[in-house]
Amino acid sequence: DLICLCIDLSRNFDRQIDLLTTELGRADIKLNENPPPIEIEKTGSNNIQVFFLTKDSKEQLELTEHIKRIVKNTGIQNCVVKVKGSITLNQVLEALNPSNVYKKAIIICTKGDLPDTEERFEQLEEKYSDKFPIIIGSSVKKKVFPEDFGIKILRFLDKIRIYTMNAGEVSKKPLIIGKKATVEDVAIKIHRSFVERFDFATVIREGARQKRKRVGLDYKIKDGDIIELHTI
Repeated sequence: DLICLCIDLSRNFDRQIDLLTTELGRADIKLNENPPPIEIEKTGSNNIQVFFLTKDSKEQLELTEHIKRIVKNTGIQNCVVKVKGSITLNQVLEALNPSNVYKKAIIICTKGDLPDTEERFEQLEEKYSDKFPIIIGSSVKKKVFPEDFGIKILRFLDKIRIYTMNAGEVSKKPLIIGKKATVEDVAIKIHRSFVERFDFATVIREGARQKRKRVGLDYKIKDGDIIELHTI
């Protein structure tokens, strides 16, 4: 889910970051970049069809033939190309590369207790905060590390914590799931049989007008919800 670059503040941080990002780049791992807004689905016939699905993308209709030519040059003869936003031809090439991986990444700086490291941390943060939204300073010796680290990471990854309940007993360990998840997603994550035999779910939400609610599979859950699944 996440790549963490650990940087030693007692050494040249530019060299360390350059080395790590270069090696990851060679492996086609792209840090804190969104995948190109394009979807390419192979078909059995009908040649190459290009559809522009958003207002931004429709302003690029002149790229249609260029996109077809790029796709065809990769050996694909029949497919549907769905453009979902403003795009460049380089991004079309990116989308056609199956080895590309898009990962969120943070920087954790170590040895923050040594001389001059506080100033170096500020320099690093100023220089790289646009590329890395989360940059954390730490010191094992001084036991310095943000207490809300877990919450920050969950928010950065668009994840939430929910707790399952069985016979009135709430699990101590949360279930980590996507921010836009529904009860069905929770049921699938636990075991698909819960979906097949689903009757209803009870959701307990602190601070809600109706604290305990009986819901169906399409109910959207929130961070901190307690969920009990009932099956037939």
